[in-house]
Amino acid sequence: MSAREKIENLTNSWYGFALFTGLVTFLQNGIGVFSALTALGTTLFSLFLTFFFGRRLLAKGSIIRTFLLVVSVLGLAFGSLGVFGLGKAFFQNWSVSLIFQIGYALTSIHMHIKSVRTLTDTQVKSYIG
Repeated sequence: MSAREKIENLTNSWYGFALFTGLVTFLQNGIGVFSALTALGTTLFSLFLTFFFGRRLLAKGSIIRTFLLVVSVLGLAFGSLGVFGLGKAFFQNWSVSLIFQIGYALTSIHMHIKSVRTLTDTQVKSYIG
């Protein structure tokens, strides 16, 4: 797989995660008009950011690559702390909604791991320069 294909694969994964996040936002806030508009707005914004950063990476933007690496590492750190806190809260309260929040947080961590692995890949680093 070429570096360009790896970046495109990562971008497509983030598109899917943005749609998943929109669905989670919609369901978490309750089904209603305001909730739907909020979920739609945040989803469109997430899709735009994914498109922008994906295009910048394909255009060999080394500053964008560094920025995204920092964001992904911070996402991993804070996401891991969040999962720990949610797990602790789950064992104290035994709430089903916390299980879904833990699942969402783990999915977010997975996306950040995928980003770090792709952005630190030797082919991708040499492609971007």
